[in-house]
Amino acid sequence: MLRSVGVEPTGERFSSILLDAAHNRAFNPMVNSRAIVPASLLTCASAEHGAEEMRALFSRLAGRRLEIDEAVFRSEHETGHRNRAIAWLMLNSGMIEPDPDRVLELYFQQCSVLVNCADLASMACTLETLGRQPLTGAQGFAAGVTWDVLSVKTTCGIYDYAGQWLYDVGLPANSAVSGMIMAVVPGQRGWRSIRRSSTGWAIPCAASRSAAASPETLGCTPAPACSMHTRRSGGSVERARSPAHRGRA
Repeated sequence: MLRSVGVEPTGERFSSILLDAAHNRAFNPMVNSRAIVPASLLTCASAEHGAEEMRALFSRLAGRRLEIDEAVFRSEHETGHRNRAIAWLMLNSGMIEPDPDRVLELYFQQCSVLVNCADLASMACTLETLGRQPLTGAQGFAAGVTWDVLSVKTTCGIYDYAGQWLYDVGLPANSAVSGMIMAVVPGQRGWRSIRRSSTGWAIPCAASRSAAASPETLGCTPAPACSMHTRRSGGSVERARSPAHRGRA
C-alpha cells in the first residue's frame, strides 16, 4: 500500500488536486486522492466484490452491518466532478487502474456508507483498543496496523489545520465534510464530535490541551475495555459504556 499512498501531510485541503510526483502516489491516506487508490486496488477483481469487501471492513469496525445510503451515493455520483478530475490525473500518472469510472463508483459508495454517532464512537473505540472491536470482540485491525492509522491521523487527519490541532488538542483525530470529528486516546477513550467552525471545518466541542495532550498519548497501554462517547455541540451523550468504566467521570 505504501507504494501507492504515502504518509506525508500536505498542508492543503482534503480535496486538493495535489499528488506526490516524486514517488508517484497520493501524499497520505486522509486526502481524497488516497481513497481513490484503495478503491482502484479493490476493484481489480470486480466492482461488486470490492464494494462488499469495503462495506464488510467498515461493518467489522462499527460492530454491526452497515448499508450504503443510495440518495447520498446518487448525489456524490452526480456532483463529484473534482474527484473525477483527481482520478483522471492519477490515471495519467499510472497511479490507478485504467478504468476511472469503475474506481469512482466504489469511491462514491465508500463516501455514502450510512453510520450514526454510536457507530463512529464504536469505530474510534476499535482504534483505542488497538484494533479490537469493543462490542463484538472481533479483531478489525492488527495492532501494528492500528498504530499506523493513529500515526497518520495525528499528522494528517485534520488536513490544513493538522499542526494547530496537534498543538491545541494533541490527539490523533480526523475530520470530515459531514461535520464530524473522531479523536482517540489509545488505551483510554474514543470520541466522536459534531460541530462546525466559522470556516466550515468540524471542530471539537470540548477540547482541553492540558487534559488531552501528554507524552503518553501515543504510547499508553490499552485498557481492558473501552469507554465510548458521542458528543454534540451543547451537550453530550455517552454510548456503550463498559462495566470497567462505569462510575468514572
